[in-house]
Amino acid sequence: VAGASGTIFTNGEPRDLHQFRKLSRYIMQEDLLQPYITVQEAMMIAADLKLGNGITKEKKGLDDVASSTCVSLLKRVARGGRTVVCSLHTPSARLFAEFDHVYVVAGGRCAYQGTAPGVVPFLNELQLPCPKTYNPADFIIEVSSGEYGSHVDKMVSAVENGKNQRWRTYAIEESPPGELFEEMEIEQLNTGGIEKHNYKHGCSACQQFIVLLKRMLLQTVRNKNSVFMGPAMSVPLMLLAVYGIGSGDDPLPIVWRLARACSFLRYGIEGLVAAIYGPPRDDLICPEHVDYCEYKNVAYFVKLMGMSGVSFWVDFSVLVCMLLAMNLTGYYLLRQRLSPNYAFRAIKVIGNFIKTKMSSYS
Repeated sequence: VAGASGTIFTNGEPRDLHQFRKLSRYIMQEDLLQPYITVQEAMMIAADLKLGNGITKEKKGLDDVASSTCVSLLKRVARGGRTVVCSLHTPSARLFAEFDHVYVVAGGRCAYQGTAPGVVPFLNELQLPCPKTYNPADFIIEVSSGEYGSHVDKMVSAVENGKNQRWRTYAIEESPPGELFEEMEIEQLNTGGIEKHNYKHGCSACQQFIVLLKRMLLQTVRNKNSVFMGPAMSVPLMLLAVYGIGSGDDPLPIVWRLARACSFLRYGIEGLVAAIYGPPRDDLICPEHVDYCEYKNVAYFVKLMGMSGVSFWVDFSVLVCMLLAMNLTGYYLLRQRLSPNYAFRAIKVIGNFIKTKMSSYS
């Protein structure tokens, strides 16, 4: 809004733009995926850019408190009308009771399907009482794995291989309608009660550069157009840059001289030769076993290369000017392309001309 001013707050505190850029994401409506890579490669690249090379013991799993917090939050999400599928290793009895639907698979068959509180009554009916001091989740897993004998067939028959829905409705807690979409406490979202996190990725800048370089090379190799167009565009420019080298001071046609004057690579080669063999460079040293060195005289070698009148600082200045001109031109064209209320006039004129010619031919 024009003329508006103020302060933007994030979670009750003034926004730190540097940290906010790491937290916020702009997601396009269309899927803008990296071309020429598979889904697995894209996921692995994303993981390599965020994760480090090692993993500590603290990051291998969640403790009981963190697991309880995650399960409670997921249960609230599930009561809001969403389906949550959770895989938890060796859950405690308290966490196991939080799950609404438990599905036990043994030998590729369904050994139990129902609620978590229904596990103990289900096993009691099969004459497999769970000890009071035992975790029901661990006990049913041990029974299904055959540690107490072969009871898998009996369990599969009791639930009819998952078709019997009797235990799906056992001891389901009916939540009041007002609690189905219960929101989190506002205090939990305030930054005063949440410790500030360090949003730096575990991957270093060097590792990120290596990952992005591998991705670029992989995309370049798989892009058939770039593999063909790259040499097709580069080879003529390189031939133009080296045209006339070794011909001495023989004059070249004016067309070739004008073309070489616009070659970025040509100025780079001339500047490199001037930096290495320019004055006050002494004559080169010939090996002892060689009687005559044709290119011992540096001035003669530079003249033979056709670069006797080359100046290092002139070539350096031209390279800097050409680089700035190309960058500024690209920046200007990009700004015109991104401007919502301003169209690039040259492109607009060319577009109208093409439309006029096409309509006249049709």
